[in-house]
Amino acid sequence: MKKHTKQPRRSSFTIKLFLSMVGCMVLMLCCCWMLNTLALEKYYRMEKEKEIVVLYGQIDEIYDQYSDRTQRRIAIDSINARTNCSIVLINERLQPEYASLGGMEIQNGHQLEITVSMALLQQFRDQQPGSYQVGTEANPQTGRQYITLSGRLSSGTMCILRTPLEAIAESVAIGNRFLIYSGIGAIVLCCVLVFFLARGFTRPIKELLTVTDGIARLDFSRKYTGRSHDEVGALGESINNVSTELERKLSELKTANAQLERDNEIKTRQDQLRRDFIANASHELKTPIALIRAYAEGIREEVSGDPESRRYYCEIIEDEADKMNQLIRKMTSLMQLESGEEELNISRFEITGLIGGILKKYSILLDQKRITVDFRTRGELYCWGDEYFIENVINNYVSNAANHVSARGDITVTAEETMRDGHPRVRVSVFNTGACIGEEERVRIWESFYKADKARTRAYGGTGLGLSVVAAIMRAHNMPYGVENRADGPMFWFELEQG
Repeated sequence: MKKHTKQPRRSSFTIKLFLSMVGCMVLMLCCCWMLNTLALEKYYRMEKEKEIVVLYGQIDEIYDQYSDRTQRRIAIDSINARTNCSIVLINERLQPEYASLGGMEIQNGHQLEITVSMALLQQFRDQQPGSYQVGTEANPQTGRQYITLSGRLSSGTMCILRTPLEAIAESVAIGNRFLIYSGIGAIVLCCVLVFFLARGFTRPIKELLTVTDGIARLDFSRKYTGRSHDEVGALGESINNVSTELERKLSELKTANAQLERDNEIKTRQDQLRRDFIANASHELKTPIALIRAYAEGIREEVSGDPESRRYYCEIIEDEADKMNQLIRKMTSLMQLESGEEELNISRFEITGLIGGILKKYSILLDQKRITVDFRTRGELYCWGDEYFIENVINNYVSNAANHVSARGDITVTAEETMRDGHPRVRVSVFNTGACIGEEERVRIWESFYKADKARTRAYGGTGLGLSVVAAIMRAHNMPYGVENRADGPMFWFELEQG
């Protein structure tokens, strides 16, 4: 028992792209949060240290620029209003010259919450003018952490700058919370946008998949219709070119196969026609050959010595020889038409004059039989066909009517314009009074060597090939033909394209 391998389930490229992009955004948010948590406080501390160093330099410049204490205070107040640092300035006599707390100036030095330790004073005495130190210290009373700059200005004044660390930690916590909230909102919004973007990206890929599936099934009707000028558009155009080229090659291959099949069919038909030709010719030639042989032996043996009998014998021999010649000519023409070896010479010609000439040729024979011929037409009619073979068709129809018309009957030949499938045609019909053709015979009369009335056919010298030649000629023209029974006789017809 044949086992079927289970095909792996195909996952959607849209979902993959969507999850990948959302995963990247979540990863970026986590990285930003970790970076803020681990590095933002250090970075913020470094920036604050730079800030108080710059502030120290600005205060030093103010002391160098202004000698008046009031002007120095005003300038320092301007700086103090823009910063969150505590500023304490103590002169060389250890008297406070300026003090502020968090941007607000303290008017009375005894209200200052900053304790100047003996170690700091000793450090102040040891420092050179213009030097400073930056460090971290804690207030023993409140436990608050500070970034502290202690230095000595160029003028000799002691400068102490402090900024609390609690503000830094609090800013980092607030920033992280805001990052998380805003990141979640951004992810939700981006999920919606990414979903539609992913669908937009995968839509041309799905269309390309449909086109390639059609090519795999040899269906080249579907084409990529995207108009993007990127790599996907170039791939779609390339697939369209491949589809067009494959369709052309497949068409050429089918045409070659069809031609090969036709060639094989023609070869098979030719072989069959040759065999049929030999068999039918052998059968049909038996009687005239036997008659010729018998009458020739009679002349040689002088069965009848009078000249009149010998003349009669010779006429029989000539008549049978003519029948053999006519039979061979018709069989050769029929074989060439059916095998495709005979090429038609299609041209525009006037058919009513052609019919009139044929009827004139049969006028003496028909007058002798007292048969009335009525040719009905409205004037000249032009059509397309091989005039030589069409004359053969008309001649066979008229000859067939003359041989099968009832005694003192009528033959009616009609040439008229008609329409078939919206195309103008010329229809030629030959009617004769007499016996109608049976349903089975209406099909078989177009076969080679078929004779509906064998005794009567033999009486007028028929070969049974006339209508089969007609059928071969009309099939070569790819035009309709046939026979219809009327109330008092059969009517044979054919059509040609009007010229």
